[in-house]
Amino acid sequence: MDIKDINKPRIIMSVVSAMFIMFIFINSIRTGTDSVDQSGNVVSFLQSLADAAGIKVTISHLVIRKTAHFVEFAVLGTLLGITLKTYTKRVLKNIFVPLFIGLFTAVTDEFIQLYVDGRAGMVQDVVLDFTGMITGLGLAILVILLRQRRKLREHLCEKSPETVDF
Repeated sequence: MDIKDINKPRIIMSVVSAMFIMFIFINSIRTGTDSVDQSGNVVSFLQSLADAAGIKVTISHLVIRKTAHFVEFAVLGTLLGITLKTYTKRVLKNIFVPLFIGLFTAVTDEFIQLYVDGRAGMVQDVVLDFTGMITGLGLAILVILLRQRRKLREHLCEKSPETVDF
């Protein structure tokens, strides 16, 4: 194999996606106390911002924790969508691959937590995680499809601009 044949974006995105999945699993093995402390730090920071802005609101630990689940997996979905694009132009035809990886990651994340002190694997978190992943993946796929459509339009306009009607 010639070095020119290596698809650098494919390798980079695959590694970044795998590293992000590892980040998720590392967060899963944090003890309950460590996890609560981490979200407590976020709550304190956001509460101080709200107080400094004169906004009368109480930042909830539960909201922060669930939002973190959603956002973490939305990032994963986006990464998996971009990674999929490096493998194929037919992203919709192959969308089951990132969907499976995302669901597998969410289930594994919660399964790991069953065996960590002070943590609990919960089905509703799998649903929340997978919903976040679908949201991120959906946004990535939407951007990919819109870019493909724009490129097609530009290509068709170059060939015969007077016959293209969009």
